[in-house]
Amino acid sequence: MRWLCIVGVLAGCGLGPFAGEGGGGDNLPTLGAGPYGKLGLDLTTPADEPFVLAEATADLFDPVARLRDDGGVRLWVTRQRVDEAAEIWSAELPAITELPDVGLAPALVAELAWEAGEVRAPTVLVDRDRVTLFYQAGDPPAIGRAVSTDGGANFNRDAAPVLEGAMNPSAVSVDGRVVVFFERPDEPGIFAAESDDGGATLIARPGPVIAINPDSDAFDLRFVSNPGAVASVTATGRTHVGVFYEGRSDELDDDDIPLVSIGYVGGFEIGALARFGSGTDPVLEPEVPSERGPSAIVLPDLGMLFFSERRGARIRVAVAVHP
Repeated sequence: MRWLCIVGVLAGCGLGPFAGEGGGGDNLPTLGAGPYGKLGLDLTTPADEPFVLAEATADLFDPVARLRDDGGVRLWVTRQRVDEAAEIWSAELPAITELPDVGLAPALVAELAWEAGEVRAPTVLVDRDRVTLFYQAGDPPAIGRAVSTDGGANFNRDAAPVLEGAMNPSAVSVDGRVVVFFERPDEPGIFAAESDDGGATLIARPGPVIAINPDSDAFDLRFVSNPGAVASVTATGRTHVGVFYEGRSDELDDDDIPLVSIGYVGGFEIGALARFGSGTDPVLEPEVPSERGPSAIVLPDLGMLFFSERRGARIRVAVAVHP
């Protein structure tokens, strides 16, 4: 479990992605943003690198990852079998090179009329035993909220959506407020909504906080979607917000399908997020098949980027690391 050792050593040294609040620009961390590389196959570990979670009879996508107290990883995913409704399931890993020590199990399934029979695209805020889960459901799509006070074993959901006309949520806590990044089904870009009451009431900003990059060389020239947000407090007490997201240009894969890559923006103000590095490149080298649905855990001098990728007939959850 090499990465656990790395985390412990670097944390003890006081180093980290936000130590200098720099990294080539005032809005970007020195590490944690990228670039990322997929784990190579290691025959000495039980995991099937770069994949960390898979199921023979179902697709697993839209992962959201959170760190366990012991250094392991908790994952929530959308699970969907062919011709069946999407549900939200969870699992846990002792390390990204190990098999799950808590197997896949349902976390939330559709129950309310407005959910229209399925729930998907989970995102969570974890505060000890309190887990706040935001998710997409409904037709047209909306964002719902469910709260657990027993570590995620049981959820009590709000009776109505907390944000209408919204999908693909990603939530972070910023200075005591809940910020949910999301998409709209009928308007391009990635948006943000904020709450002072734990997400029960979300107030959306009027315009997108992440838009397409008009640079002709940009990986996200045509489309941005599927945010995966992180937030960390710097050495000076400021909260830095980063958002990983899907971008698409005119590049096609071997089947003439648009190639999707993962990019990053970051900053200290929700309305002033800056692109990583040159501003035109993704943080994970684009490959076929496309990587989708990013979610990151950013630790001192180490980032773990989780995403979904198709292998054979099934979509699985994979991981890339930085540095």
